[in-house]
Amino acid sequence: MYQSIRKSFVALSLLIGGGADLCEAQPPKEITNSIGMKLVLIPKGTFTMGSPETEKSRHENETQREVTISKDYYLGVYEVTQAKYEKVMGKNPSHFQGAIVGNENADLPVENVSWDDTVEFCKRLSDLPEEKKAGRVYRLPTEAEWEYACRAGSKTAYSFDDEEGLLPEYGWFRRNSSQRTHTVGLLEPNAWGLYDMHGNVVEWCSDWYGEYPKGAVSDPTGPRKGGNRVARGGSWYFDAAVYASIWHNRGMLPWLLAQGVDPDCRMGKLGNTPLMQAASDGDVWAIEILLQFGADPNALNEHQENPLGFATSWKQLDSIKLLVAAGADINDTLDAGPLRTQLDWAELSSWQPGADLLRSLGGRRFIELDNRSKDAEVG
Repeated sequence: MYQSIRKSFVALSLLIGGGADLCEAQPPKEITNSIGMKLVLIPKGTFTMGSPETEKSRHENETQREVTISKDYYLGVYEVTQAKYEKVMGKNPSHFQGAIVGNENADLPVENVSWDDTVEFCKRLSDLPEEKKAGRVYRLPTEAEWEYACRAGSKTAYSFDDEEGLLPEYGWFRRNSSQRTHTVGLLEPNAWGLYDMHGNVVEWCSDWYGEYPKGAVSDPTGPRKGGNRVARGGSWYFDAAVYASIWHNRGMLPWLLAQGVDPDCRMGKLGNTPLMQAASDGDVWAIEILLQFGADPNALNEHQENPLGFATSWKQLDSIKLLVAAGADINDTLDAGPLRTQLDWAELSSWQPGADLLRSLGGRRFIELDNRSKDAEVG
């Protein structure tokens, strides 16, 4: 049998499924492998996958259907940690390492890993001599296996209840995360002993993204081919667990938008949009994808800041070019304070490359626009 692992991305975690021989009459309920990873036995069974039409924050592609998981399998109790990942792969790609979160001993989930990275991790873990001897083969869980394990026999919106107010007890997300990942296993587990299924980092599955098949199915593995892989769960980054994050991952971003996630969804107290975040990061690829899905280049947050203002403030030349080409108002004021345009800010900040670019694209200082307006009135 296979054992499923859990791992992470810059807001993503991988779930590892792995295989131990389950031919014995009573396989152990929990095992610890050669690198110290704990995995719990998930019993076979049948459940309703998807969500009812009455559920809050439901997406149209979550049509309910009966799914049977025909074999027991083991699943990682925790998201794969940075220490375990580095032990197998020889490197730690994570952003939120101990020094950044102020705790060198924090057992944080690994993130900044692609789907291909997680597959390679599973392969190398399976190839370890002690794992081979034990007959354990590791892989990512299918989306059906992930949801079945997450629900843990429940039929509610979350594994613990329908009440979102209880979420901080079970998952790290924007409201309680302090904008970072946290040590695995600190919050409450679900009924089957799995931690962080509703937050901390989103988790890769093995499936290609696609429509759910209609009718009852057994052991579904998703489409035979596709453009993006499935990821499930919640993240430290977003306000609600349903928004499995990663706006900057090449696999996740189109997948999330294709599911119907609003490209202008508001995040945090200031109501920033994903385009604002991508613009400040200089993430050209994310900007292009968000614009393709209809993100508003002139959207405003609570401080009346727009994506172009974020690009200018963070001195991102490529972001400015893309946003202006998409229709961003280059001469809109930067914020709700003094009346300043993007060019005003660039020149006052002595950012000459930005000032030159903004002028070449039609940017003007506020006093120029104001004088032009007065001349028009006189004329």
